[in-house]
Amino acid sequence: MTSIRYWLGPYVTLALLLVQPCLAGDVTFLTEHPGKVSVAVERAQTRALKLSAKDAAAFNANLERLRGLLLAQPVFNPPLGFKAYGYIRAQPPPFPAVTKNVPAPGHGHIWFHFAFLDQKTGKPSYICCTTDEIQVYINQPGEGFDSVGLDNRSKYYNEPKQTATLNGFPVYRTDQYSDEIIVLYRGAKPLWVPVTREEYVKMWLRMWEESAAKSVHDTVSPIIVERHKAALTGMSAEERQMQVRRLVDGGDPDPEGCGSYPQDPYEPPLTPAGCLAGRPLVKFNPNLFDPSLPRSAFQLITFRFVYGPLDPDHPGPTEFGDISPYRVWEALHRSDWEAIGAALTAK
Repeated sequence: MTSIRYWLGPYVTLALLLVQPCLAGDVTFLTEHPGKVSVAVERAQTRALKLSAKDAAAFNANLERLRGLLLAQPVFNPPLGFKAYGYIRAQPPPFPAVTKNVPAPGHGHIWFHFAFLDQKTGKPSYICCTTDEIQVYINQPGEGFDSVGLDNRSKYYNEPKQTATLNGFPVYRTDQYSDEIIVLYRGAKPLWVPVTREEYVKMWLRMWEESAAKSVHDTVSPIIVERHKAALTGMSAEERQMQVRRLVDGGDPDPEGCGSYPQDPYEPPLTPAGCLAGRPLVKFNPNLFDPSLPRSAFQLITFRFVYGPLDPDHPGPTEFGDISPYRVWEALHRSDWEAIGAALTAK
């Protein structure tokens, strides 16, 4: 047990402040208390995927298999100092739309609630609200990563930073929060492919065309549309197919001597062709899935580990003493991903 003066940090939700004000005072964290695990497989949502009876049964069986493989890992046996609560289930419409041509999608959340000594009852209890969690995305390319696209029609991403490989699967770290992501899939195809300059400009062009169509009084959007069309026309065939590098914060001097390029609000927000400044953009490989497999097969599973204040390079209990972010970190770094990878199925 660890007893400290605990002051609420910004990562704790407002609900925590409202319903458990006692945690603003002296708190005894029960970091070794045997906790609880409750992760449900919810089957009702599977009906919305419009699968055959055979595929629906296989999809639900795959959900059960995934849960069993996850909960067999050391962090949950026993769960020391926290309670794990959550679910995994199908991802029903309207996002993504049901189609017979893609694998059936699913998702889940597993929240980690740290244990503490309730001063009123003298018994162990768990924090009511938490941002420490594992997010799960099944057959949903790109989900779990932070998109820089304008909408769901253009799922573009800053080229992710791979920081490790665990049992053959790539691990990435997000830019803003230092969350970590592991992607489970089979095969030799690359996960990511470049977004071209042409694709990126067309994304912005579509947005401005839609904006211009909304009001006859909008005199700015039509000008931007024409400038974007001119930018496309002025590109050579080779330039159109180059990987786009997104202009960040209005422009940067190029390290290779391309000069600087202050952002013109009428022009597409991308760096000049050939410059190495800005952020290269990618999209998930649209040919990653095997179309010969049934829709119920789990071909891609993405896990995002949300740590709150924890530094993944220096893991441990937070400065306040709570253990749950560290347990989330352990769920990634102390698990057997080769074993969990058996959740990838061909049926």
